[in-house]
Amino acid sequence: MQDSLFEKKLRCTQLTATLENTKTNQGWQIDSVFYSPKLNTCILTKSFVDPGKKAAILEIRDALTGEILFADANAWGKPVDDFMGRVRELRDQKDIK
Repeated sequence: MQDSLFEKKLRCTQLTATLENTKTNQGWQIDSVFYSPKLNTCILTKSFVDPGKKAAILEIRDALTGEILFADANAWGKPVDDFMGRVRELRDQKDIK
């Protein structure tokens, strides 16, 4: 059975509260967790930066299923406009009915 809109938003709120207390995990930084009306799921954005190796990875995941929706494994030195544009697009859509 599929979760209702209310249940997904509730799970996302609970996940957000949990992850706010766990900001890093093996070098990854959790940047944001939010409900996406466009995808009707909870979205997690995270980044990994290693200045010594001049490496950066940006990721957008479905926080409920773990599915990677977008990843840029070669983000070092690139503007983050494209990544942030994708995040805004997922966050700013109206709720689906």
